[in-house]
Amino acid sequence: MLGVILKVWFVVHEYLNDLADSHLGIIRSPQRPKLGQFIFELLGAVLVAVGVAGELWADFKAGGIQTALRARNGELIQLLEGVSSTALKDAALANERTEAERRKRVQLQQAILHRVIPLTCVSDKCNFDGLKPFKGTKLLVEYAGDEREDPRNLASNVASFASNAKWDVPERGDSLKPAGSPIQDGITVQAYIGPNAETDASSRAADAFAAFLKSSGMLGVRRTHPKDGELPSNTVRLLIGFTPDPFEPDK
Repeated sequence: MLGVILKVWFVVHEYLNDLADSHLGIIRSPQRPKLGQFIFELLGAVLVAVGVAGELWADFKAGGIQTALRARNGELIQLLEGVSSTALKDAALANERTEAERRKRVQLQQAILHRVIPLTCVSDKCNFDGLKPFKGTKLLVEYAGDEREDPRNLASNVASFASNAKWDVPERGDSLKPAGSPIQDGITVQAYIGPNAETDASSRAADAFAAFLKSSGMLGVRRTHPKDGELPSNTVRLLIGFTPDPFEPDK
């Protein structure tokens, strides 16, 4: 700023001197340059140059600072976006887990409700009609737990359908009893296999009973084979365990 003032002062000073000479009509011979005036003019020019250079340097530094700030802002935005994305993913996973637990509770409740098969008939068609072609087949039912627990109720429930289909379901004895060994969750359906691995009509009857149970919404229904000669001929055995976890695959 001082350099500009000095330059302006010298320009005005020269103009006023030239104006005074023009009014007086004086023509002067060249005079010896004044050292002081030269120094002041040079100092003004130097100060102007220094001022311009200072402004350029300030602009350069400001540009560097702005670049660094933009870089930092970019890193901060990426960090915030990463944190936000992680938080959103965690929230989504938590929601998924909550929903999965809710679905599991609903399915478990439905599974418990499904442990009783209702008798349904429309006109002359009933839900146990698939068992009727195998009337006379003997049914044995074993259940897990004791008389107070769910498998016992389901055992009585399914035995009643076999009775309605004219199967041989004795009211007493081995037809309906607690299991003497652990029973897998769900319902296992077995049929007679002879000492030489021969089968009889009870094999198809067991298939029909398994299909009836599955169509009635029972969980964990499986068709397996007993040991050779373990069951009497023309006999189907049901092994009724507790309600299986609907999220566990059948083993």
